[in-house]
Amino acid sequence: MNRSTVTVRRLDGGDEPLKGSAVTLFEDVSALSTRHGRPVPAPVMEGCLAALGPGARMARASLVQAECWGWLLAPHPPDLVAISPTGSGKTLAFLLPLIADLAAGPPPPPPPPPSAPPPLLPPPPPASGAGFPSPREE
Repeated sequence: MNRSTVTVRRLDGGDEPLKGSAVTLFEDVSALSTRHGRPVPAPVMEGCLAALGPGARMARASLVQAECWGWLLAPHPPDLVAISPTGSGKTLAFLLPLIADLAAGPPPPPPPPPSAPPPLLPPPPPASGAGFPSPREE
């Protein structure tokens, strides 16, 4: 499979440029960051490489892995569907960004909401005797 057979298509039918060119080897993933801007944790990469066996550091990422990592290890990752033959590395393509995101720690807190603008008009005064009992004197 060559890069000309890989396409990225949005649900509305528009095409997107490929983002997998930054990933050629497995070790290239360590230069990317999670969706929260944190680097992919070294223990995650070391665990993946150890599971893949000797020589994995210099092994080439499959096209589906390169594209998934290019998209999912980005500041604002989109929803993604990957269609690729069995054995092409889809599971690792999706799990590596997920595990990296979890291992990097909790996401930064969201920014505080903007303060509410003051009301344009003051609230109306309460209606007296409008069906409410009057206070009793003791």
